[in-house]
Amino acid sequence: MRARSPTEGGSPPGTNGVRREVPTRPVFVQGLRLKNAHLWTPTKFVLTTSGLAASRDPREVSAGSRLMTSILAGVYEAALRQHARGVLVDLGCARAPLYQVYRDQVSEVVCIDRPQGDPSKSLLDYEVDLEEGIPLPNERADTLLATDFLMYSAKPDRLWPEMARVLRPGGKLIVGSPFLYWLTGPDDRHRYSELQLRTLCSANRLSVLSIEAYGGAPEVLLDLTGKLLASRKLASKIHSGLAPWLLSLRAVRRISASTSAGIPLGYCLVAEKPKVASQRDESR
Repeated sequence: MRARSPTEGGSPPGTNGVRREVPTRPVFVQGLRLKNAHLWTPTKFVLTTSGLAASRDPREVSAGSRLMTSILAGVYEAALRQHARGVLVDLGCARAPLYQVYRDQVSEVVCIDRPQGDPSKSLLDYEVDLEEGIPLPNERADTLLATDFLMYSAKPDRLWPEMARVLRPGGKLIVGSPFLYWLTGPDDRHRYSELQLRTLCSANRLSVLSIEAYGGAPEVLLDLTGKLLASRKLASKIHSGLAPWLLSLRAVRRISASTSAGIPLGYCLVAEKPKVASQRDESR
């Protein structure tokens, strides 16, 4: 499974899973923070006095992706502030771009993704192909974070049961998935509608708490325009300054709200594993 964001580059994950051990302490110890946390640096998101925002560093976020990343910053920060707690498992996270948001709200962080190069500098507890499963015991996570990588999964019918399996009863799944967004590579396989997200949750006994359609017609059009203008420096610079201003106008906000159901840029889903799930399953 590819485990990169629609706003980042990268190559497909490897197929051989290798667990990267922390020499001085095991992974399963309550209270652990990010592995190699001293090496963590902001990537596509940066935390400002006004909240999470898109990085202005073109090495992290291209000009054509800055609007989408800015929108995602607000959506993901709100979801994490409300729901992140306990043991948080960050799937497909590479360099853990959202760590700065959830680190003070959780007791433990477990990061899982494909190999990311030098293991001595990796932030990952497990380097695996998520297509082959999540290398954690049942009911391990209080919070499961899966943002901007589910569209690369060749085996969603296997991945979703795995996500449900590792959640504890009462645990929350936070999913971010683009919809009316350009294809990011040859292995970009899926776009999940609200109906499909609800269907996947229902099939895996997860209760939907909320599905937020982020963006509407104005955001979709401005995102596409930004991508088409990305190679033209002056036009791209003008667009980067104009787009946020346009989206702040009351009339444009009304259009966004009225069109988000039918013309969404993407979705943020929050689902919960029922607290009685384990008892029910044992009675079967």
